[in-house]
Amino acid sequence: MASIYLSTAGILVGYGVETTAGAQPTSFAEIPDLTSIGSVNPEPQTIDVTPLSETTWRRYIDALKDVGGAIPFGANLSDKFIEAWSELLEAHKTAKASGKQIWFVFYIPGLSKSFAMCGNPAELGFDGAEVGNAAKTTAYITPTLIKGFVDKVTVTTAE
Repeated sequence: MASIYLSTAGILVGYGVETTAGAQPTSFAEIPDLTSIGSVNPEPQTIDVTPLSETTWRRYIDALKDVGGAIPFGANLSDKFIEAWSELLEAHKTAKASGKQIWFVFYIPGLSKSFAMCGNPAELGFDGAEVGNAAKTTAYITPTLIKGFVDKVTVTTAE
């Protein structure tokens, strides 16, 4: 199969609340005005198990994977983004109270799969400002479960 290279243009990030605990939701609402997505590429940890008798090569076993903590999502600072993030925080609070999780999906045009993870969104802060620049902010999501690439999902775009 020949490679078809993709652009980041048109990528959508959506969130959905589990209707059944542990099951991926079927509908996802867009988080609007995002400008970047931090890496969600778990670094595999290894444990050195080289015996003292080894004289040439170290030996390792697989251990835990680490995404490095909270994932940053860059965004244009807008009323639309702040409102959407506030709705996400409220949905998270409600879901958590009923033993459910928030799922996040990355819809990538031209790719036959979407990327999915569960996580906890953090309250927004203020990133500061500089003369002659767009007003931006960074929102954070702490992953609680990385599902990886899943069957393609649809994200309902924000109006």
